[in-house]
Amino acid sequence: MRTATIHQLVVFHAPPEDVYEALMNSAAHAQFTGEPASISATVGGEFNAHNQHVSGTNLELDPGRKIVQRWRVVTWPSGHWSTVHFTFEPSDRGTLLRFMHQDIPSDNAKEIDIGWEERYWKPLKKYLKTPKAAAKPAKTKPKTKKPAAKPKAKKKR
Repeated sequence: MRTATIHQLVVFHAPPEDVYEALMNSAAHAQFTGEPASISATVGGEFNAHNQHVSGTNLELDPGRKIVQRWRVVTWPSGHWSTVHFTFEPSDRGTLLRFMHQDIPSDNAKEIDIGWEERYWKPLKKYLKTPKAAAKPAKTKPKTKKPAAKPKAKKKR
């Protein structure tokens, strides 16, 4: 089978740690893609995304710096896997992502290339612009009971 490689450079106006977290956190990933995702954040752990249309295994993880995954689409020939490399570099505008996707079946390369832009980079840029409170649940302090206030006496006229 003939295969192709995609190279993309993408700028995100957010720190590398935030971009990494959005890609590797199941809830954040589902929020920005609009599709269910289950992502292990450990090397050797498995992931699936886009309602199980995409699946794979984490090969290398360096939080805020690098993700390498064994990756496939459910419609590809049985047993065929590709490899994706995400390298995050801090930049004056936030993060420069150097992205490479290797061993894509040649017949699918154009669709995959467009898919990364339309299904990942555009919605991820929009997601990262949202206020942090909307993107992540706020940490709450444990509530302590305050003594009930005494009712104020009404003044007679």
